[in-house]
Amino acid sequence: MIKGAALVFLSRNLQKVVALLVSVLITHTLGAKGLGAYGLLVTTLTYAVAFGSLGLGPAHVYLRGQGRMSIRQLLGNAIAGALIFGGAVVLVFTALRPLLHIQGVSPLMITLVSLTFPLGILQSHLDFLWQGEDRLGIYSGMFCFRALLLLFLLVLGLNAPNPYTGMAVALILNSVLTLAVTLVLLRRKYGLRPQFDRGQFSAALRYGSRVQPGSLAQAVGYRLDYFLINAFIGTAATGQYVLATNLAEALWILPYALSVALLPRVSTASVATAQQVTARALRVALAISAAGGLVLFLLAELVLRLVYGPENVVAAPALRILLFGTVIFSAQKLLANYFIGQGKASWFLRATFIAMVVNVALNLWLIPLFGWGIKGAALASTVSYTLSTGILAWLFARWSGIPWRDLFVLNRSDIEEMTSRLGRLGKRAAGLRHRGATR
Repeated sequence: MIKGAALVFLSRNLQKVVALLVSVLITHTLGAKGLGAYGLLVTTLTYAVAFGSLGLGPAHVYLRGQGRMSIRQLLGNAIAGALIFGGAVVLVFTALRPLLHIQGVSPLMITLVSLTFPLGILQSHLDFLWQGEDRLGIYSGMFCFRALLLLFLLVLGLNAPNPYTGMAVALILNSVLTLAVTLVLLRRKYGLRPQFDRGQFSAALRYGSRVQPGSLAQAVGYRLDYFLINAFIGTAATGQYVLATNLAEALWILPYALSVALLPRVSTASVATAQQVTARALRVALAISAAGGLVLFLLAELVLRLVYGPENVVAAPALRILLFGTVIFSAQKLLANYFIGQGKASWFLRATFIAMVVNVALNLWLIPLFGWGIKGAALASTVSYTLSTGILAWLFARWSGIPWRDLFVLNRSDIEEMTSRLGRLGKRAAGLRHRGATR
């Protein structure tokens, strides 16, 4: 698990660095308004994937882990689901598009972006395939490729006669080219011979129906604030909020890496083993996230001024509020995959749905009515993150019998284990350098 988590951690680190570079590039080229437009486009793609995936990805991991689905059936499910439900999402988006006001981006380009929804859904299913097969090297490599390709395409796009159009084209090409590379890799590893089985498809949909509502609720609560800020305050304010979320969510790099490595482990392990592995991962993730959050809290203005320019220091209060929630939510990412991997996705759904309702209500109250703007959105996110994590943590502690302290407080054995593993990794790296130097 440590090796897989390390690979995902490195790829996510690269992805976050690239995301930071992209946000800096767009901010210095088009200002906060341009970054706001980009954030809305990316969030639209994220929503399309969340609504159109129908939980098939986690369902495939679970069914494969239980030995109930072949790789060919998995591929058949992934393609069928992307075509059927991706097309449905395009139709729904077309009907709702008049409600989306993204300044600077033409309706034609927004339409073209929407046509990549099925590609994004299929990519999401295939990402879960790599996770479920424990091929985290390929999974991590694809994330690196996707991030670097997007950066390259955006550099070209922002130098186009119309930079806003260039941004949209970059997102389209990134979806197309990334999926093409993934399909080539699949053909090499598994022959790319999909087999559609109606019974297996129905089984995946049944399990996915227990995961999907939670994913949708999380997506709505996680990014609806972008659209509400855009509607009530404007695209420039949205851009400033994007700056705050980009920095705050950098704390999720390690927890996400651990959660990806955790999912296939808990889907095949005994209940007791899955609980112990999850508890240790929780302690490590929270300790590192809290340390990073404290540093960023103290240096918020300095970081914003150096990275984005003095005009964006106004995002510092929102960033500080967000940090409390993002540190706590580090635990939720691991707990969610524990419940999904152990076949208890309905509890993840309930916790996430409650948090979503609270998040939306607080956003509607704090942004336009209370007049807190992006600080209100940050507070709504922090409250909902804390609520969702608290519910799942309470359930986990109750069923596992593990004391709360052993869930969230790093102990001596954790430190010794991390030190030992880091030492072995350091010796291995030194050995590789030595062998390379003697060749």
